[in-house]
Amino acid sequence: MIDKEIKPEDFKSTYDYLRTYVLKPLEIAKVLLDFTTLPRNFFYNEHFAVVILDKDDKIIDLPFYFDPDNNERTNKKANLEIRVFNWREYDIEFKVAIYLYHGLFQPYLSLLRNKVNVVFYNANR
Repeated sequence: MIDKEIKPEDFKSTYDYLRTYVLKPLEIAKVLLDFTTLPRNFFYNEHFAVVILDKDDKIIDLPFYFDPDNNERTNKKANLEIRVFNWREYDIEFKVAIYLYHGLFQPYLSLLRNKVNVVFYNANR
């Protein structure tokens, strides 16, 4: 297993290509990830990882089930969900990226296309 810490400077060339999502105050975004069709020999935290960036391109901490220490316990070849909350009184921005750890895995890029869907929810009364 590759034990690599993801740093913002690793992404500098891809920032411009990422879609920016805007969360209104008290809104929730569900980031839905569909990794069910990825090959058996293509592993999360070994070959690729999901990253959520704030408006300053700083990495937002993900839930524990995405942590490298949790690789054995949580099946990543599934439909996964990350919730992003906005408890502030102003809009916040975020981006979702799938980071490929090494250029040798470039043939897998097409398999990672269209794997992220973001759905927004807000409180209505």
